[in-house]
Amino acid sequence: TLLYLYDTAGIPAELILMVIAYAVSKGKPNMRYVEKVALDWLDQGIDTIGAAEEYLCRLERREEAGARIKALLMLERPLTVAQTEKAEKWLYEWQVTDALIQLAAKLCQTKTGKFNCSYVDKVLESWRLDGIDTPEKARALAEKSRAKSAATPVENSSLDLDEYEQWLVDYVPVYKKKNGK
Repeated sequence: TLLYLYDTAGIPAELILMVIAYAVSKGKPNMRYVEKVALDWLDQGIDTIGAAEEYLCRLERREEAGARIKALLMLERPLTVAQTEKAEKWLYEWQVTDALIQLAAKLCQTKTGKFNCSYVDKVLESWRLDGIDTPEKARALAEKSRAKSAATPVENSSLDLDEYEQWLVDYVPVYKKKNGK
């Protein structure tokens, strides 16, 4: 396998050694895993030590973000890849505070009855676009929104449901017979 990776696939020896070290660190020190990871890296354009180090740093950062969010929100299940990517975005790209993430997750729990990462992501994105970066600002926005909705009168529908239901009861379908009969 190592000879195949070096001779046929054209992967530098230093990179193969790095893949082996990565496989061992993941608890998968078998040659099939080493081959799979090495070829996957090659497909992704990771063909130098520098590119591999950069990729491994991104992976480590993503895993760290996932673990932090899992602990912060006291989630029982491990995060999916997509959820871990969102966690990385919240923590490192948007630099959202722990308290704001917890508030968004609490809002999600209240509205949906469970943790929904996409819902939390949309809430955080909305807050970010509105310049909300503290729980206090988020609560103030929620109060302002509640006051606005309470002040808005509810329009009555022009549909009379009682009349419609009576129409359904009285309705007699008219069927056309074939050949004018």
